[in-house]
Order: sequence, then C-alpha cells, then structure tokens
Amino acid sequence: MEVFLGALTRIHASSTFSAHGRPLANQLARILPFIGTSPPNYPKLARTTFNFTNGKFQPIRRNHVRPSSSSPSTPVTLSSIRALKARRERIAMLTTYDAIFAEAASQAGVEVLLIGDTLGMVLQGHDSTLPVTVEDIAYHTACVRRGNKGAMIVADLPFISYATVEQALGNARRLMQSGAHMVKLEGGTWVTETVRRLTENGVPVCVHMGMTPQSVNVFGGFKVQGRDPARAKELKDAALKVEAAGAAMIVLECVPWDLAEEITRAAGVPVIGIGAGPGTDGQVLVLHDMLGLPLRGFIPSFVRNFLTGLCGAQRPGHFDGVTTVVTKLLNMVQPDLAVFGEKDYQQLVVVRKLVRDLNLPVEIIAQPTVREPDGLAMSSRNRFLDKSQSPCLFDTLRRLASGISSGAQPGALIAKAVEDLEADGVRVDYLELRRQDTLLPAQPEDRALVLLIAVRVGTTRLIDCYPFERSGYA
Repeated sequence: MEVFLGALTRIHASSTFSAHGRPLANQLARILPFIGTSPPNYPKLARTTFNFTNGKFQPIRRNHVRPSSSSPSTPVTLSSIRALKARRERIAMLTTYDAIFAEAASQAGVEVLLIGDTLGMVLQGHDSTLPVTVEDIAYHTACVRRGNKGAMIVADLPFISYATVEQALGNARRLMQSGAHMVKLEGGTWVTETVRRLTENGVPVCVHMGMTPQSVNVFGGFKVQGRDPARAKELKDAALKVEAAGAAMIVLECVPWDLAEEITRAAGVPVIGIGAGPGTDGQVLVLHDMLGLPLRGFIPSFVRNFLTGLCGAQRPGHFDGVTTVVTKLLNMVQPDLAVFGEKDYQQLVVVRKLVRDLNLPVEIIAQPTVREPDGLAMSSRNRFLDKSQSPCLFDTLRRLASGISSGAQPGALIAKAVEDLEADGVRVDYLELRRQDTLLPAQPEDRALVLLIAVRVGTTRLIDCYPFERSGYA
C-alpha cells in the first residue's frame, strides 16, 4: 500500500498534463481506495495552517472547516469543443485504451479521449504504429465507450485503412459503430477528398498533420516537421485546405512552436498540439507518457517531469519521498494553508503541482528565503563552512538577474558565472534559468523567472534561488 501511494503521488507530481476541469490525478487517486479523491476518513480538523520552511511542519492556527469539492461536468460535444476554442480555453485530449482509464479521465474533465494507434507500441509492444488494424482500434474503442462518462471519443484510422474513399467510409463506419464520435486520419492536402466524403456521410474528421507516425519510414524517423519556410507554408496551406474540406479538428505533432501558433490562429476549428508548443487550442498526450511510464526507457522531450531534473537528477528518488510524506500529511491534517520555503524552489513547485493534481483544498504559500548577513541562504549545512569558504551565491544570482533584465543573453551570462565560481573552487552542479510556475526552460516571452543553483564547497552541498520578473531579453 505504501509503495502504491508513493508511486501515485510521484506520477501526479511529475505529469505536466492538466485536464480542463477536475484534475485527472483526482480520478486516478479514486481508483486506489486507500487514498481517495477526498481525504481519508479521519476526524475533521478545524482550519489549520502549516509552515514547512526548515524541514519541519509546524501548525500555525485553527479556525473553521472547509467546504466540499465540485460536482461532475456535463457531456462534451463537438459544439462544446468549438466553444472552448472561441473562449480561448484549453482543450485536453488524452489517449485511453480501456474502460477504467476512460472513466477516470472523463470524470476528471478530459474533453477528448483518443483511441490512438499508439496502442500498437504501448500495449502491443511493436516498434511503430504500422501493425495496428482497424479491428484493434474498434475493440479498444468499444472498451473506452463502456467506461466513458461524457467525454468525446476520437478513434484513429490506422495505417492504410483509408487509402481510398470507399475504404475510409467502410472503416469509419466500423469505428463509429464501436462508439467513436469522430475518426482521426493522418495526412495533408491529399486527404481532402476523403475528409469531404466522410463529412458528407456524417462522420466528423480530425486530421493529424506535421510529424505523422504512420509515415515514419518516409520521414526517416520521428523528426520535427516544418522547420524550413517552404515546408512550413505547405503545412499551413494544407491545414486550411482540410478545414475547408470539412475537417472538424486538427492535430499538429512535432512542428515549431511559432508555426503551430500561426496555424491555430488561422484555423477556425480547434487545433490540438503534441510537441508543438503552448500556442495551440489544446494538448494531447499518450496516457503512458503522461504517467511517466517510458516505452523502452524513452519519454518524449515535451513531456516534462518535475522530479528528475535539477536536484532530482542529483538526488534520485528524493522527491518521491517528499510527495508521499506531504500527501499523507495534508490528507490527515487537512490544513487550509501550508507554507514552504522558497530556497528549495523545486520542492515548492512539486508540492504546488501535487496539490493541484490531487485537487487538495489547501493553499501553498511561498516563504521568502531567510539569509545570513553575507547573503548566504540559511541552512543547517552552513556550519560546515568557514568564512573563507562561504560562496557569494546570492550576489551571483542577483547580478545574473540584473543582467538578464537588462537584455543580456542568459546563456553567456550563466556560462561566465559558472566559470567564475569554479575558478574560486566551487563545483557547480547546475545553474539554470527557468519559468517560475513550471520550471520549464525560460523562453523570450516569459516574464516570471527564477534562477536556480546548486553547488558543492568541499563536501558541503548548497542550494539557492532567485525569483524575479523581467520585461524580456534579446
């Protein structure tokens, strides 16, 4: 039981996929009755605030009991998906292949369940999606339909199942009868006639463009598409043509962020991205990628794990323990507020993500770092340093933030700072510029940033951070 709890909390904290509405993790938690969607059957405690800034939880105050959570969402239709795009609300699409995950995802608020031909890789163990048959997709579509609680179901037309219009119509009929509300096919301008005929016959169509896995042998591997101007124009033109032919949705996979955003703005139908940046109308992920279950050890670069980078790379398994302990404590005590120190910024982000994904009704407050007179962040490890060994980490971070805010290139500034620190005998584990909310690498348009550093002075390891706002850099 303890192992399952740790694994579940690790999955929730590491996933970057968030469903519209209630978090998917909330429903996955429901599958394991010992954790539940709401805290276990402990006696209700009064309002409590906890402070966790020095490695210890300390209660601050008590007042009153919290209200209960929200009710389930209504069924999703193509019209409601279009309305989400019109309101600029993000759309969540997730692959599912069976009844139990379909129920969990749909009750969590995932709008679109995709029975993808990726099942050939993640369920059947193939090296690609090519061996998947229409009957495979139909079988899993029926399983998903039986577990679905209101999401829209999209089923893939697999490899060479829509080579002719007649073939596409017959196979789409099979999938729709199995429970699909829409079919998805891969292609560009060459599928416009197929899209038109399917639409005329009452079959909504989603067109998958960019890096299309069924064409992996043509592309020579799973490679980003649309980097050169000619190919980018071709992709945009094709997207508008399939929309004109009747496509109700478009999926863009592994295309440059700016191109994906441009196509999203130009298209009148919802555009869902996968490895195409944050500028699309929504995101789709393979279920197993979202859960951090790598296929042959591989997880796509666009699937972020909060637990394994930065300090997680230096201390494998550390945040597994953090998420387990924090989840158990918050479930037992049910505080309204919990205060975590900013110094361990990655831990702060992990806990915030955990609370959001598990739908825990607690507010996480960041406590600014308490510092020594020389600026060194207070730590029990400081006693192992003498004055001559005390590195000026805070001054280094402050100078970097000032330079970045002034428009200097972060890469050059950070490289010089690392060089200077190591010249003084300080071994740098990492010094990185990240977004405050997600710890993703900073992009030029990001404003809320944080510099994170971990160093070793002799045998003593020190960490620090410097959150700051800036207007942009060149």
